[in-house]
Amino acid sequence: MGDVLQVIRRRLSLPSFVFTEDMTLARRSIARLADLDVRTICFAHYPTWREDGGEALRALARRVAA
Repeated sequence: MGDVLQVIRRRLSLPSFVFTEDMTLARRSIARLADLDVRTICFAHYPTWREDGGEALRALARRVAA
């Protein structure tokens, strides 16, 4: 699920439209990730998210679903 997330202002965010062709699929992928038991999120282009990864994903999923 590459290019599904990015970090903006120290908060998980939707991916950039520049790198994601299907934003609807990205939103569904975020919802699926939010269901996982996650502590740490590793990125290719951002520092590792080491605390409360699951809660950060669930918060993003709630924001993008609204």
